[in-house]
Amino acid sequence: MRGYRAATPLPRVALAQAVERLWWKHLVSFWIFEFHYDQADTSADVFLEPVEHLATWWSSHREAVQDAFASRA
Repeated sequence: MRGYRAATPLPRVALAQAVERLWWKHLVSFWIFEFHYDQADTSADVFLEPVEHLATWWSSHREAVQDAFASRA
């Protein structure tokens, strides 16, 4: 993030909002279920557990993730 922020400075509030939008996108991403049920394609089923773990972890560490994205250190 430091490299990106050095090239394009962004306000902390904008980064916090971006992190929230990305977190929300992970929570409502149903593409695996669409593959499985709508297309009868089980090839993406292997991603279900890692995606669920990411959403669970991120949900319980939202403030730390925001701080990591917005940190200037």
